[in-house]
Amino acid sequence: MAPFKAKVKRPRVALLIESSHGYGRDLLVGIAQYLRVHGPWVVEFEEGNPCERLPNWFFNSKWDGAILRVKNQVVARMIHKFELPAVDLYGGLPGLKIPTIRSDENMVGRLAAEHLLERGFRQFAFCGYNGTDWSDMRKAGFEQCVAEAGFPCQLFQNPRHPFPSHTSDYEEHGAKYELQLSRWLHSLPKPVGVMTCNDARARQIVTLCREINLRVPDDVAVIGVDKDEIISELSDLPISSVILDTRRIGYEAAALLNRMMQSKTRVTGNF
Repeated sequence: MAPFKAKVKRPRVALLIESSHGYGRDLLVGIAQYLRVHGPWVVEFEEGNPCERLPNWFFNSKWDGAILRVKNQVVARMIHKFELPAVDLYGGLPGLKIPTIRSDENMVGRLAAEHLLERGFRQFAFCGYNGTDWSDMRKAGFEQCVAEAGFPCQLFQNPRHPFPSHTSDYEEHGAKYELQLSRWLHSLPKPVGVMTCNDARARQIVTLCREINLRVPDDVAVIGVDKDEIISELSDLPISSVILDTRRIGYEAAALLNRMMQSKTRVTGNF
């Protein structure tokens, strides 16, 4: 008779990651790649955006860990209350006591600037979503690299600061001020290299340039971030983009969470 082997308990892990954008989908792919080699886990996730509030299904199970993008203090407090091993993939909430893995946003901006400098541009501009930490850090890196090369950088400022909590809110807000954005594009010295905070903003600028008879890339060269395939395919013109190693972020987050669950490291304390 073969010796009895105890059934290994598979960890139950909640994935609270937005999947409506390419960035979030690639994070999930990276997590899946880790599980194929080092799993399996029992995972639960949902399409859309479970980052703004904890979904109902989260409260119906006992979890061993969570990988999430914490975007508000309500979710942060709940995660601390559950005292789960958890890894954050957003990193934009000050004071959050959860291990975080994210891109080097400042370097993302520098890479975009270096690309445009190598293409011979000497006039630069940045268009993002004012107030989002990742957009502001990309702007800082871009502006600093351009300044180090001896050139100024024009910045687009939204007429009003909405303080939304989600990227789609910023995108909706940005669409309300396309007239101001068109005037800003017209006012820029040409030719100009423009970095946008992401591909959605890049697509908006490319579309506006065509509407106001600015040539892309001859008058306005645009570089975004993420290399979102859907946005790129739906754009009138191909969009150059800084490609983030998003799948690696998801993979490393899963590896870190696995170590935390094995050592029973939990997120504790007040937030």
